[in-house]
Amino acid sequence: MQVMHKAYGFDDDAMIWAGTTFFGGISGHQDGVCGAVSGIGIALGLRYRDTSGDKEKEQKSRELAISKTGEIVKQFKKRFGTIVCINLVGVDFSDPEAAKRHFENPPCGITDTCPDFVRFVVEKMIELEEQSEE
Repeated sequence: MQVMHKAYGFDDDAMIWAGTTFFGGISGHQDGVCGAVSGIGIALGLRYRDTSGDKEKEQKSRELAISKTGEIVKQFKKRFGTIVCINLVGVDFSDPEAAKRHFENPPCGITDTCPDFVRFVVEKMIELEEQSEE
């Protein structure tokens, strides 16, 4: 979230705090969506927000945010096979010792860890920005 916060030039720490609970899915409840995927939804919702008061413009902005977020979620699923946290990492983060072992020494064959998921969504956001500048 911090990277997204800086990328969009938000001038307070609200964005960072908005993503505080996204570790381990949502606060360690890993049977839901990966925190990086949840974070992209918030970031793009803020990125495409329209506060003009024009209902038609607001609806178009909302549809754009939903569409762009959907594109990234689809690409994430294609790359990693799922968006469900526990299925992505295979470690129960509610067990502090298991989480610590995972991050200090990931098991053989596991290369896609949480930083990789965050990196992926940030790279996709950057691609979106570059496409919109063209």
